[in-house]
Amino acid sequence: RNKLTYTHKKLTNGVAYYYKIQAYKNYKGKKLLGEMSPFEKYCDYFTYKNESYESRCKRIFGKKYYKKYKNAKQASKHVTTVAVKVWDKQGGRKFTRKFYLTVNKGIAPSVKEMFKEIYKSKERFSIHEMGCYNWRGNSSTSEHCLGLAFDINSNENYMIDGKKVLAGSFWKPKKNKYSIPLNCKLVKILEKYGFERGLWGSRRDYMHFSYFGT
Repeated sequence: RNKLTYTHKKLTNGVAYYYKIQAYKNYKGKKLLGEMSPFEKYCDYFTYKNESYESRCKRIFGKKYYKKYKNAKQASKHVTTVAVKVWDKQGGRKFTRKFYLTVNKGIAPSVKEMFKEIYKSKERFSIHEMGCYNWRGNSSTSEHCLGLAFDINSNENYMIDGKKVLAGSFWKPKKNKYSIPLNCKLVKILEKYGFERGLWGSRRDYMHFSYFGT
């Protein structure tokens, strides 16, 4: 049997590519064609917007369903630390900060790529505080327990339920450099990599961006 290979280069992450494969055989001067076999393949090395729930579960858990880690010891086996650069501002001058984020191993490559894009963007949004993995107990359903959620500038991007402040102090995107607007480059890049902001009806967590949207 002869084997043919094809390498498709310069792919775009999060885009589906369609291919058709057809076997053939030269027989008595004629080409005999087999059945056409079309198939779809996503470029999914990195996380991406509109990634299916099943794909997200498979990336994180290796299975088609979502599960919690039983305890901190188990969770610690599924996280790793990545270094990312961000911009901050002091006295009118922009400077580089470096964070060492503990994140789920399944999203580690995506996190590095995502923050590389955020750092290179012309916006240079100011970030002075950020966290991801945080074990919050066996009963918690928070994605922070899995290393799948980010809190960015938590004090300046508060969490509220109606008029009740649950965490942080305020959210003033037009007045404070650390308050994250609803529609800015930082948010768009996070969304591009599949991280949704925590805006759930009357409960609005302006600091929070998570992979499963919880």
